[in-house]
Amino acid sequence: MAITFIPYMKKALLYLLLFINTALIMISCGSTSDKKSSDIDTTSLKIGVMPTMDCLPFYVAEKSGMFDSLKTDITLKTFDSAMNCDTALAGGSIDGAASDMIKAVLLKQQGDSIKIVMGGDMELYLLTAKSARIRNASSIKEKIVAITRNSAVDFTADKILESVKLRSEELNKPQINSLNIRTQMLCQNQYDGALLPEPYATLCESKGCNRIADSKSLGLELSALYINEKKIKSHEEDIKKLITAYNDAVELINKKIEEGKTNQLLSFLPEKFNIPDSLMQKDFMSYASLPTDSALTSAYDWLKERELIKNDKNFGDLIDSTFIKSDNKKRTIFKDKKEKQKSEIRQSDKKPARNIKK
Repeated sequence: MAITFIPYMKKALLYLLLFINTALIMISCGSTSDKKSSDIDTTSLKIGVMPTMDCLPFYVAEKSGMFDSLKTDITLKTFDSAMNCDTALAGGSIDGAASDMIKAVLLKQQGDSIKIVMGGDMELYLLTAKSARIRNASSIKEKIVAITRNSAVDFTADKILESVKLRSEELNKPQINSLNIRTQMLCQNQYDGALLPEPYATLCESKGCNRIADSKSLGLELSALYINEKKIKSHEEDIKKLITAYNDAVELINKKIEEGKTNQLLSFLPEKFNIPDSLMQKDFMSYASLPTDSALTSAYDWLKERELIKNDKNFGDLIDSTFIKSDNKKRTIFKDKKEKQKSEIRQSDKKPARNIKK
């Protein structure tokens, strides 16, 4: 009788082994999943930045230990293009981006849950290739100028054209997202011009390119630091400390400019962030501030004219003014000194000085 049960016993044993094996696989997968979840850094505030002059205070704050001294867990992640930065934000690998207002308005209108917590010092320059022999903006009609579409770069290009009574469609604007590639191609005379921030503009100029127009002379406000709304709620203290560290870094940079010791700032910069010392001596940087209503109106109007957004303006839905007020109350004592420095710059070079805000 026992023999007749052997096939059934074998079958039962096989089912039991299959069950145990399946259970082990599920446990293994579960632990792997748990491990992957634990590997994702959910505690630190991750901000996307680019190796440009307007992001200099963030780099100085990180490398000089200001984040550590404020006991805040903030990580900077560097990107070579605004598009890659926005892709990382959408994918959740960063929580915010030091980018531009056009991008912020567009992302918000497209349904992304972000808010602008501060502006910045972004400036863009129109440079022309050495071989192009273009000396002024009115001569760029029907030329090829590299840009990043639907961004502050694209916006500035149109505003420069408008200033010389040219239309957007009268300029050929290929999209070159990478700052490094745009710079290299211009220096190699592969197109007539490009819009670039510092220090790329200065690098191109050193290779024989001509600087013929800029956003500053047109009074354009371009910068925006925007952060995911969920992170704003969960990392409110970190964001306050981020802006405090930014302002502390601006103060240090301006102090070194005043003392003529900007070379001491070079040690705070990442390896691939090549800024000539002469460029850092050029101008004072501004404390963190919020974008003005006129700047936001200009951004909305430009995007609406291009039919990239349809909704009405709603500044209150995009700006979070909590953090600038809380930090800048502590900086009132620096106003007179900064205003004096601003006046000295205006008198010495007879160029519009940057508005250094509290």
